[in-house]
Amino acid sequence: MRKIDPFHYGRIEKDEVNQQAFENYFQLIDEAERFYNDQIRRVVKSMSTGKDKTDVICLSGPSASGKTTTAHTLARHFISSGRRAMVISLDDFYLDTEKTPLNRKGKPDFETIYSLDIERINLCIDELVNKGKTLMPIFDFGSVDEAKPLLRQYNWGYDPTNYNVPEGSYSTDPTRGEVRIRECREMIAALHAAGIGVVMDVVYNHMYRNENPLNDTVPCYFFRQNEDGSFSNGSGCGNEFASERPMARRYMIDSILYWAQEYHIDGFRFDLMGLYDVETINAVRAALDTLPGGRDILMYGEPWQGGGSQLHRYEANKANLAMLNDRIGIFCDDTRDTIKGGCFNAREPGYVEGRPGSFWDIGGAVAAWCRSDRLPPHAPSQTVSYVSAHDNFTLWDKLLLVRYEKPEFTAADSTALAQNRLAAGIYLTSFGLPFLQAGEEFARTKKGVGNSYRSSPALNRLDWARARQYHALVDYYRGLLALRAAFPRLGTTDRHAPEALQFFSLEQPLVGWQLPAQWGDGAAWQALCVFYNPTEISKVVPLPVGRWQMLSDGISSSLWRGPARVYEHEAVLMPYSATIFGQI
Repeated sequence: MRKIDPFHYGRIEKDEVNQQAFENYFQLIDEAERFYNDQIRRVVKSMSTGKDKTDVICLSGPSASGKTTTAHTLARHFISSGRRAMVISLDDFYLDTEKTPLNRKGKPDFETIYSLDIERINLCIDELVNKGKTLMPIFDFGSVDEAKPLLRQYNWGYDPTNYNVPEGSYSTDPTRGEVRIRECREMIAALHAAGIGVVMDVVYNHMYRNENPLNDTVPCYFFRQNEDGSFSNGSGCGNEFASERPMARRYMIDSILYWAQEYHIDGFRFDLMGLYDVETINAVRAALDTLPGGRDILMYGEPWQGGGSQLHRYEANKANLAMLNDRIGIFCDDTRDTIKGGCFNAREPGYVEGRPGSFWDIGGAVAAWCRSDRLPPHAPSQTVSYVSAHDNFTLWDKLLLVRYEKPEFTAADSTALAQNRLAAGIYLTSFGLPFLQAGEEFARTKKGVGNSYRSSPALNRLDWARARQYHALVDYYRGLLALRAAFPRLGTTDRHAPEALQFFSLEQPLVGWQLPAQWGDGAAWQALCVFYNPTEISKVVPLPVGRWQMLSDGISSSLWRGPARVYEHEAVLMPYSATIFGQI
């Protein structure tokens, strides 16, 4: 077949190229789609250091000897291309202690690392609801040189080069493709053994460079183009994945199924989910649901884009939330910005910092916006309620930037600490799926840096000394999470559940509400009654009729575990507090 120049897929005019080349090119695409469906889905490539060598690792199938073979079609292709091909079974990925670096106890170093990390994770979130942990990108990314020490370079990893391969810089031996696979699987298994679920942050929306394996396979097919033939850049990273095209969609779905089946990933967080079409995202959900236990696999993502896109179909964004499967969630920036203020303006306050009039939207956030026209009709569980993630300022930094012209980020600040507790008290007592940035529970700071994607490891790493310094804040998060788990209705998927919220008429800017438990769901209390006070003074509020046990006073969230403190008629709210009562 003759070689033709890459062109704008789907927009080529017949007079631009030879008609025969035009027909040959699309015949090639048809053949590639058939070949993909029949062959490529059975294998996965594993990169080695430098990205210049490709190992073909067969995770299952008849070839389990670990020897080089040309039995597989794809293996023959790589050998004919002059690259090294190896088809081996994961059954051969045993722990070779003679070749693995040992510590003084005679165990592999990476097992020690896993144990240490799990111990630290449990230090702060051992009572996290469903014990879920989201890993930022762990598949092969291009901004880090795997041949160099990781401490001398840093990147979050939102620049994928191979969607189906673990990143080698995290492995003990990036020169051997099978090592990263084995160690990644063992890491996930160790987290599962500790009772922690693993959600994988996936970045299918673009690739690190325009020159990449997908463009090499079928030029200009896997990525959208502008009218002039240049790559559309809705990701803000140079290109964007064309999820609406059949082979691209199938590739993406199969890749996700591969991670779910071979690595036992418990959930997927989609970076820039607004760059995918609704049909593809729903197809991913449907495909996961066919797996054993697949309906329990989480799916949620960012319902926005990183720039103008050539996706001319329904995007998987907030505006089209009603078109998404009701078990696909979205990060709710409305909740985030209402509680703490806008993320792009460091000085803009939110409700917890005293922004006038913001109390109106707090009710919307509590109800997961199911009683508001801000979002289309949806289930409350589709709303990911949060105030901080890896992007933008940490919650602690944001609070200080609003309060001070020149904050001292490492200094203890009692007001910011109280506002931190209030922010957590709001989103952790709201309907929806709660999400928090690692370290938020001990006042994590990046010293005012709003985008640390390639800042130093010292700035990005978790400061475990702060976990000890702010152990009371850690305990506050732990108690809130356990309290929430004891009142299951807040995590319901029932679209009508938020209708049961009864909001009180209180002086501004106080917010208060009552929610009865769902009959038969095992709730520890007959109802919850919650008040938010964002002011610097104490406030007296009336209580609904009945006997109410104080569960949290805004400082301690574990009062419900001790002797009952029962209130009737009225109660006092402390400054900057979320006060929670349970009806008994």
